[in-house]
Amino acid sequence: MKSIKEIINLHLKNDVSVRQISRSLSLPRSTIADYLHRYKSSDLSPDDIQLLDDDVIELNGLYNKTISHNEIKYSEKKGRSGYGLPVCIQSILQNGVEFDQRVVAFRIAVHLKRVGLPEDCTVAALLEWKRKNKPINNKLTITTREIHEQVEWAYKKEYTGYGCQDSIIQAFCDPRCPIKYKIN
Repeated sequence: MKSIKEIINLHLKNDVSVRQISRSLSLPRSTIADYLHRYKSSDLSPDDIQLLDDDVIELNGLYNKTISHNEIKYSEKKGRSGYGLPVCIQSILQNGVEFDQRVVAFRIAVHLKRVGLPEDCTVAALLEWKRKNKPINNKLTITTREIHEQVEWAYKKEYTGYGCQDSIIQAFCDPRCPIKYKIN
């Protein structure tokens, strides 16, 4: 599959039509149009897109359909949504947090490691997530150094827990989550 960055460049910077991109990349027009629609719906500039790795773009919903909390269907066998991450982690990544950013960053890193994302891509995803955080009580946003530290700790050991017992993560727990009920 061609990268979404290439599709965006062809369309926006080179003024190539959806039909022409479709033909040249051997992808359906509907797919090209869908990617461009998702890109235009995002708050990313063409320059932002060029700085991101394809894995980070995918995590931000530009490749996969962005879904609402109510549309997520769980796989009872794996205890996860069809996107490989528990709904609480998806929600945190999509919306950011107001408190306990360091603990949450560590938990996100553990989950991204679990689904096979390389360490550098996890750092990139968390740097993007950091922009969505809105700390309360005059707290500062997590720093780049702190993100690197949390990711490093998450990737050092083989953590097996989902973090569901952590009171901070419980604040984001979805009552329909099968993982929550298997653990409790």
